[in-house]
Amino acid sequence: MRERYMAAAPFAGKSALTACLETFRLIDSQRMHFRDGVRVHGIVTNGGQAVNVIVELCSLRVHAARSNLR
Repeated sequence: MRERYMAAAPFAGKSALTACLETFRLIDSQRMHFRDGVRVHGIVTNGGQAVNVIVELCSLRVHAARSNLR
């Protein structure tokens, strides 16, 4: 996978940021199946350095927690 400048050839790159955002979307789509008291929070910790570059590496942190109701 290579990072590409969007102006030059956006179709030629594979965006790691898109994969991170898709991960968030998939987690969010499962929220209705979580039990009460379960919380999931996430943050993109590295999403690239410029807006006109399709990033090669992206990282995120996801934290899941539940309350001790029982």
